[in-house]
Amino acid sequence: MKLLFAITICLLVSYRAYSEEESFLMKSQKFDPIREHSVVVTNEGYFPQRISLFVGETLRVFLTTTEDQKGCLMMPSHKLFLAANKGRLTSGEVKFDNPGEYQYFCPNTGIKGSVVVLERKKKKILRAPAGENRAKVWMPRES
Repeated sequence: MKLLFAITICLLVSYRAYSEEESFLMKSQKFDPIREHSVVVTNEGYFPQRISLFVGETLRVFLTTTEDQKGCLMMPSHKLFLAANKGRLTSGEVKFDNPGEYQYFCPNTGIKGSVVVLERKKKKILRAPAGENRAKVWMPRES
């Protein structure tokens, strides 16, 4: 009787743990990837001048300058404007849903840069089921 009771308790506990794990995994949580980049405005231009990311990612930009002259980063296509002041950081976020190359610039200094948005290619797994393609191994004949 005690053994039957112990087995029943173990089954109930394991079922409870399994159902909680399943319900956690079944919840569809949307993951929104964020790629962070620091951009420095100098007299020579932006550093880095080109930023790469994938479709669906959000770009978080941290901007500053090394010069006494004020700079900026404008991307009118995504309604982004960041002012760059020496010794201070400004930040902004932009989401890219379409592949392509998007320009950013500063009309005050005339410098330009770009964001390249790449399409993520899905890898195809080309594999036969186990046992279908067996390795051909040479074996000597028995005489």
